Amino acid sequence: MAIRVSGLISGLDTDSIVQELVSAYSTKKEKYEKAQTKQEWKMDAWKTMNSKIYGFYTSSLSNMRISTAYSLKTSTISDSKAATVTASSSAVNGTQKMKVNKLASSAYMTGGVVKLSDDKNDTGNKKVTGSTALADMGIETGSKIAVNDTEIEITDGMTVNQLISKFKDAGINASFDETNQRFFVNAKTSGAEGEFTLMANNEEGFDALQKLGLFAAYTTEKDTDGKQTVETAEMTKYRKLLASGTDEQKKLAKKIIEEVENGKVSSDAARISGQDAEIVLNGATFTSSTGTFSINGLSITAMQVTAAGEEVSITTSNDTQGMYNKIKEFLGKYNELIKDMDTAYNAAAAKDYEPLTDDEK
Repeated sequence: MAIRVSGLISGLDTDSIVQELVSAYSTKKEKYEKAQTKQEWKMDAWKTMNSKIYGFYTSSLSNMRISTAYSLKTSTISDSKAATVTASSSAVNGTQKMKVNKLASSAYMTGGVVKLSDDKNDTGNKKVTGSTALADMGIETGSKIAVNDTEIEITDGMTVNQLISKFKDAGINASFDETNQRFFVNAKTSGAEGEFTLMANNEEGFDALQKLGLFAAYTTEKDTDGKQTVETAEMTKYRKLLASGTDEQKKLAKKIIEEVENGKVSSDAARISGQDAEIVLNGATFTSSTGTFSINGLSITAMQVTAAGEEVSITTSNDTQGMYNKIKEFLGKYNELIKDMDTAYNAAAAKDYEPLTDDEK
């Protein structure tokens, strides 16, 4: 590497002289760099302003161009516990009468408490877990149960977790709570359409359902005497099989029905049937699997069954306050945009301060 000793012979500092000679060119270059920086700042400021203007155009201004923005409606209900109501611009002004007959519910089964078979529970404190083999609960290999129309056969070594996986594959949600020693099964969708059945396809399957705590003859609904008399979807299906099934199905259905009616089946499983919500609006009946109804511009969500013979009133009218608030909000955003534009356009220039170059920084 060359070593330079500036001005050693001539006595002149040649490096300084050269630097001074090119400084004029450097000054001109820096001037252009600073001008470029200022231009980039202006471009960034305009991009920000353009984004604000475009956002105002596509949201507030565009919405106000539509006639429905000026035809807002509001609805009130005489009993907010029965239902909630909102009105769109297409709703008809006036008062309507409504009653709620049913609320939507999802089919659900809370299984009874399970336990190990007597020869596996000799310690007195051993519990069923997800890895417990079904055989250890006294469930025979070859037992056949069905979720709706999907048959599940208990195979050798099948565990609780594997059975739950089979349930899920068949189209229902299922889990096992090791703390409470219960299965929990529910439909994936609410309403009557989501109703499911857990059926036995052979005698061993019926025994398996009882040991799994997954058999219930009656729903949790009670009659005026406080008794559970409403049969589950499973019992309804067994009665249909007794009437029109194959000889094998009739034989099994008859055995199950007789055992239930003779009190030979005991289960603490709780069963809730899936049902649609039902309302009567102006004398016409409407149903919904979710409990929300969209009727002639009204969105009604049923919350509580009305008392027998009672009706609630739904009153719809023009929402003048809503229109006022919407126009006020539009003008507020417009004035805010104009203020930002005016501030940016009339901002004082800082002529005495130039951007710093990298070397100056």
